[in-house]
Amino acid sequence: MNYSIKVLLASVIALLFAHSAYAQQITVLNKQGQPTADLVVYLQPHHDANLVVDFVPVKAEVHQKDKQFSPYITVVQKGQEVAFVNEDDITHHIYSALGLEAIFI
Repeated sequence: MNYSIKVLLASVIALLFAHSAYAQQITVLNKQGQPTADLVVYLQPHHDANLVVDFVPVKAEVHQKDKQFSPYITVVQKGQEVAFVNEDDITHHIYSALGLEAIFI
């Protein structure tokens, strides 16, 4: 990630958190000023003492319909349960480019 994107992202995050403790949406722009599609941004505290852990994960659901995942991207935390619902009339298999341990972390 180049310097200008880091500065822009840091500025946007600072502005969001100045108004709200929980950011709902962050838009990352490419070099042409257009929103970047299919991108996940996550934040980590600089110090573990600032980590908020009041999140109670719910079961995530990813549907397979018309040979595609819906939603296209699903963000979960380590240990969170994910259900894959097959809405197609064919059997699907789910693989990870990182190997089996990447699916069952």
